[in-house]
Amino acid sequence: MVHSATWYVVMNTTAARVLHDLRDMHDPRHRETAFGEPGGQLRHAQRDCLSMSHASADGDMASAAGTASDTMQKGARAFLHDIFDHLVARRHAGAFDSLVLIGSPGIVELWRQEVPGGVSACVRRDIICNLLGNPQKNLAPAIRALLGPA
Repeated sequence: MVHSATWYVVMNTTAARVLHDLRDMHDPRHRETAFGEPGGQLRHAQRDCLSMSHASADGDMASAAGTASDTMQKGARAFLHDIFDHLVARRHAGAFDSLVLIGSPGIVELWRQEVPGGVSACVRRDIICNLLGNPQKNLAPAIRALLGPA
């Protein structure tokens, strides 16, 4: 069954929510998919990497920051590819025909670099804004407010 629908991908480097609609989260017809968690493993990887680098004999701060940055970048890419895999499969199933991407500046830029063509063609709009700090129940209303009148 093919639906004419827009999905909303709201993300940062450690978490994403793919809202299949902008209904209230308590509406039984509301659907969304969650990936990762705020403050999740990428932040832990960064902390561990910095700890190990600071313990090195040379004490090179630039090296420590570079290693942490590389670790975060690899983790963010892997995280994005999990989301892309989901979106490609759902797109092939006809679940949506367009996407609105809403995310923090770094993840939106990385998305633009990494997104596969089949998903890229579906992006109707991308907005730099980190909405994941909102409580889950306020996410759909925050997106509606951000998008303005239809």
